[in-house]
Amino acid sequence: MKHESPAMKTLEEKKNPVLNRDELLVELGHEGKPTPSRREMLEALSAHIKAQKEHIIVDKVFNFPGRGMSRAKVLVYKKVEDIPKGKLEKMQGRMKAKKQGEAAAEEKKEG
Repeated sequence: MKHESPAMKTLEEKKNPVLNRDELLVELGHEGKPTPSRREMLEALSAHIKAQKEHIIVDKVFNFPGRGMSRAKVLVYKKVEDIPKGKLEKMQGRMKAKKQGEAAAEEKKEG
């Protein structure tokens, strides 16, 4: 089943019953804007594929500079317990690092 929304389109969808997950390749349109953060992607993906944010891992993001679009490899697990600990920690670490970077940039602007 292909999902589509104005800024997001599912290009490929595979079921992986061994790992109890769906593997998606999605295209994100962001014309005139920077590449969305993983946190922003997670919000949009949750609404797009009708899955809980806790079950989604944005595994890889591929940018296409100058084209206003990115592609992302997304893993959607049936249960939170099925997510490998390493993948979960990596995703949380990336989101935490991005959040800290944004906070530092805000402080620099204000100061």
